[in-house]
Parts: sequence; structure tokens; C-alpha cells
Amino acid sequence: MARPRKPTQLKVLQGSRVRSDREAASNAAQPKIDIPPCPDWLDAKSRRQWDKIAPQLVALGLLSVIDGDLFGAYAETSARYGDVCSKLENVDDWIGTTPNGFKVQTALVSIRNTLQKQLISLGREFGLSPASRSSIKVDVAQGNLFGDDEFGEFKQN
Repeated sequence: MARPRKPTQLKVLQGSRVRSDREAASNAAQPKIDIPPCPDWLDAKSRRQWDKIAPQLVALGLLSVIDGDLFGAYAETSARYGDVCSKLENVDDWIGTTPNGFKVQTALVSIRNTLQKQLISLGREFGLSPASRSSIKVDVAQGNLFGDDEFGEFKQN
């Protein structure tokens, strides 16, 4: 399977060269960077995930107003993953017994594994894994390190 195409905005954030003859940033869709409206279908736990992570992604420039449904899917998957993990706190809950007496993993373990894969896949879209985040360059100003007047007597006018 081929590697998925990298969005131009992600290339710019990573500092990659964007060729003007192939895909100019001016021709690419540039949606407004802001928290999208929360989808109606999210429950309370999913909305808590939304409220927790969305402002951080907007601050990094990785979430726009048109990403609502995809980010909603991430928030819902994250909440469901938490629900399943809380039901699997005891190791004995991971193992079931068939009518013939054989030990097998329970359905909750399979559901947890599937949700984990979905969570990683959706999180990668928003830079929520260390690997996907490692190549993103964020433009953050350094600010005034020493205060305004601390070295005022040493300045030459």
C-alpha cells in the first residue's frame, strides 16, 4: 500500500520544501484554524475529550473549523477506549472459558485492541503521536528571557 499524501499545511509546519510548480500553498485549501463546532452525536465523555484536546491542537495550528467530524470520531473513540479499559482492570476479566473448558480472550480485549488501533490511526491525523509530532515545527517566539530592566544599566545609548 502506498504512503498517504501529506497535506501542504503539514509540509509547511514541518519545514519541508513546497514546490511552486506542483502544489503551491496558495492554491491549497486553507481552512480557518479554530475549534470546530462540536458534533451533536458526541456524548458527555466524548465532549470532555473534545474540550481537553481541541484547544491544544488549535494552538499548534493542527485543527481547523472543517475538521469537526473527524476530530469527533477521535474524541468518541478515545472515550470508548477508556470505557473498555476500565472494564478490563482485573487480569481475570481478560480471559474467558469456552463451554468445552478452553481458555480464550474475551470479546472486550478484542474490542480494546480495535479501538486502540483506531485511536492511533485517528490521532496520527492530528499529530497526537510522538512519531507524527516529531517532524512538526511549531513557530513559537522565545520572548524576553531577562526581563525589561535587569540589564538596563549596562545598555549603551
